[in-house]
Amino acid sequence: MVEKLREIRLYIRAFIPRTIMRSDGTQYTRALSGGAYIGKTVIPGPRLLPPIPGVPNWFLSDNRGFDSSPSSGARMHMEVLLDAWSGAVSAPSTNSGRSNPGCDLSVGFDELAGEVVAEGHGDSSRMTITGVQTAPQPGGGLKASFTLRGAANNPLVPGSFDIDWALNVVLLVDAGNEIASARINGLVDPFPAFEMYIGVEGAPLIPVFQLDPRLDADPWNLIGPPNRPITGSSGSAEIVTALGATLDGVWTSNEPAKRFRLQISATNVTFVERNVSGATFSRAALLLRAGGEYRIERSNNDLALLSFLDFKPAVRQAIIATNPQPSFLIFHLDGGNLVAQWSGISVTLKPDGGIDQIFQPGSKPSRAYSFSRAN
Repeated sequence: MVEKLREIRLYIRAFIPRTIMRSDGTQYTRALSGGAYIGKTVIPGPRLLPPIPGVPNWFLSDNRGFDSSPSSGARMHMEVLLDAWSGAVSAPSTNSGRSNPGCDLSVGFDELAGEVVAEGHGDSSRMTITGVQTAPQPGGGLKASFTLRGAANNPLVPGSFDIDWALNVVLLVDAGNEIASARINGLVDPFPAFEMYIGVEGAPLIPVFQLDPRLDADPWNLIGPPNRPITGSSGSAEIVTALGATLDGVWTSNEPAKRFRLQISATNVTFVERNVSGATFSRAALLLRAGGEYRIERSNNDLALLSFLDFKPAVRQAIIATNPQPSFLIFHLDGGNLVAQWSGISVTLKPDGGIDQIFQPGSKPSRAYSFSRAN
């Protein structure tokens, strides 16, 4: 039985990697030589002048690299859940079973010998979901959009600067609840490392982005709002991540004549049609999103195609003169098959064989088709 998408989960985390190198080849992180955290790495504190009593000189890193496990240690972590059936967006209070949802324990040391002098959890109250909008799509399915904002500072350093993110998220679920996509853009800070993952129905999580700290960045680069695009470039480019099932592959219409054949690869389609004599006609097309469904268009401004469709020469010329609209197939994935509606161009003739009326695609009721994956 084909799985319907119900839960879509996003995980966003900011963490201090185990190893951070400088441009001059030196290592910013250092290993502790003793104590309960022996061998773990730390980063240097702010070295304030004059020193503030009780503020440590070294702070424990998260001692890891990129890791999709929801329980991986982080300075800040946030989990977001979309119920694709109801449209509800929430931040689960369990947050992957952590004892302190939002910020893991910060640990400070005076010396690399490893004696702990301070520890505490950051304030996670400024990690929020705002601007939630959910709406059914014209062809079925769901669109949910919201903004994720995060801000938290080092609880062991009074007045320390915030780690920040500001991310815009759009989640699209198709009419059959088998395909979804995420569109995400926004900004994070230059330091530390950031990662986002997304997954559905317990499947392995898919990386959305993984960003190391910018070269030579440190906590002093946290001053001000986030200014680092998650795409790694300037502007508002978004990251698009496909979820659930895929349309990629070869599909054949199920009626006895096997009229249509689609070969889909990402947004590229080879559209093949069979006529009544069994001949085939092939054209390249694009896969378009149409609300909660998908759309493929095929131009009718093509004498070779009109001849293939068995229109007489005079009718072909009359159709071309109308600057005809493209024929189109609209469909979604449901139960592992494509459920489709075809709207083609048609012509009625007078008793003497002359043209009575030309019907552009979409002006008459569409015809239903279903498609199965070709073996």
